[in-house]
Amino acid sequence: MELVASAKMKKAQDGVLASRPYARETSAMLDRLIPQLQVAHQLLTPRPHVKTVTLVIFSSDRGLCGSFNVNVLRQSMQAIKTIEQGYPGAKIEWVAMGRKVRDALRRVSTHPLFADYPKPDRPVHFADTVELRTLLLNRYLAGDTDRVVLVYTDFVSALVQKAKMQQLLPFPQLDQEVERSRSEEMKNNDYLLEPSADRLVEALLPPMVDLELYQALLESTASEHAARRMAMKNATEAASDIIDDLSLEYNQTRQAGITQEIAEISTATAAMAG
Repeated sequence: MELVASAKMKKAQDGVLASRPYARETSAMLDRLIPQLQVAHQLLTPRPHVKTVTLVIFSSDRGLCGSFNVNVLRQSMQAIKTIEQGYPGAKIEWVAMGRKVRDALRRVSTHPLFADYPKPDRPVHFADTVELRTLLLNRYLAGDTDRVVLVYTDFVSALVQKAKMQQLLPFPQLDQEVERSRSEEMKNNDYLLEPSADRLVEALLPPMVDLELYQALLESTASEHAARRMAMKNATEAASDIIDDLSLEYNQTRQAGITQEIAEISTATAAMAG
């Protein structure tokens, strides 16, 4: 199982590392454009009254992956607590990809499960998040939810994975200092926007939702396989230690039995000689 998890982790890691630069550069490009566009769009503008928050949680369908799902569940509960404090009275609904945390939240959370999806047990494809993206975008644009937050595990390395919370919709606004510097950069570089700011926003923002969900699924999948590889490695080492301990105990017991038999034979021989 450790070897299988290692092979799957390698494929997932390659996918994460291949897509991460594109995702980061695309996000950075959007950050540079937003201050200059000055366009009012539902995906950019925070709503003044947040009535419903949708929490999207990426976990695993299978166990034997150490603390992976425990960390996701802990981060999910922390996210729920943060939302309750930030938006008192707001309804919290959650969407799950992966049944482990879904089943756990059903037991410990009073907030309703709105939808759930199986997590692919194969290399991740871009199409795996299309149905989820359609659901989230339709509900957000229709006003059925006012904020969408992701909870997933960030793949730092084969040894380190960190559960995190990230706002998806509306797109997080830059703080004023960063926005000012980005605006100055746009003016100094004299960017030309074609065909228009409105058209650019309509063309760029929906694919960014796809990209963020796809990257979150990639990070979660790589983290899951890395955690499972480490868990199986630890299990193998623990089993080897148990085998060594049992072998030592067996040999000691066997040696004690042999010593006891020799003592009994010696005693019997001495009695017969006497």
